[in-house]
Amino acid sequence: MNYFLEKKFIKFKKELDFNKLSSLMSDNNFQSKVISIYKPDYLLDSIFQIRNIQDEEFFTQVYNQMNHMFNKENKRTTLDLFFSYMRGARGDAHRDQESVHIMGAYGRTLYFIDNEEIILERGDRLFIKKSIKHRAIGLTPRIILSFGSYDDY
Repeated sequence: MNYFLEKKFIKFKKELDFNKLSSLMSDNNFQSKVISIYKPDYLLDSIFQIRNIQDEEFFTQVYNQMNHMFNKENKRTTLDLFFSYMRGARGDAHRDQESVHIMGAYGRTLYFIDNEEIILERGDRLFIKKSIKHRAIGLTPRIILSFGSYDDY
């Protein structure tokens, strides 16, 4: 199977919402970028990415848990955060170069994989094998974490 959904996989010890996200952005020097602009004149309808958040104290436990559970071969891994403020924010269908475990942290996200629809909610984990085409659409404002493992060493 190219993907696997596990409902209620993780219980976050602390609430992650847009207020907490704003504080984390203020207190850290994260790399961030707009990865999808759905409506060019409506920037807040975009999807934003914060790279390599695994060293920030708020996310370290999740990252370590994911490494312990899903990185038995000691591959290179990262933890990124994606968010969108508006329902309907969507990215292009794409294929990742790494296998990803996507965890819902806030809101609801609809994923299209292999002509199927999967809804990811807070605490859920969606595993997608590398190179599998998928697309995400925010059903609500949303925050997701993406734990990626690479085959490059």
